[in-house]
Amino acid sequence: MMLEAFILGFWAVWSADRDLYVLTESLMFVVLVALMRVAMDWELPVIDAMWLASYGLLWLYVALVFWLINRVAQG
Repeated sequence: MMLEAFILGFWAVWSADRDLYVLTESLMFVVLVALMRVAMDWELPVIDAMWLASYGLLWLYVALVFWLINRVAQG
């Protein structure tokens, strides 16, 4: 979890000087997180409704963070 927060923070700092494609970049972040969790746990996740809901909420949260970064960087 801390590694994911670090990567999100680094991505936010790196993205301060450019336009963000909020939905696609947040989706890329969620895919990166899913791959990192598989690599760290050494097992495939059980893809069920709870897994989809948690990753959906993560995607919405990251999209909101990226949207806020875009707003602050432009204004």
